[in-house]
Amino acid sequence: MGRVFKPRRSLKDGRIWKSSKWYVEYRDAGGTQHRKPASGGETSRHCKPTLT
Repeated sequence: MGRVFKPRRSLKDGRIWKSSKWYVEYRDAGGTQHRKPASGGETSRHCKPTLT
């Protein structure tokens, strides 16, 4: 079983950083965890993280 998510981090000044990219995380048959961007191509190169 895997999951699809957008990373978020809490910064020291209290703001929350949110990635603009989606990621896929899964474990293979050997138990190794993998995390890869869910989308690629031209549009993902122009996306920037956002701060709220």
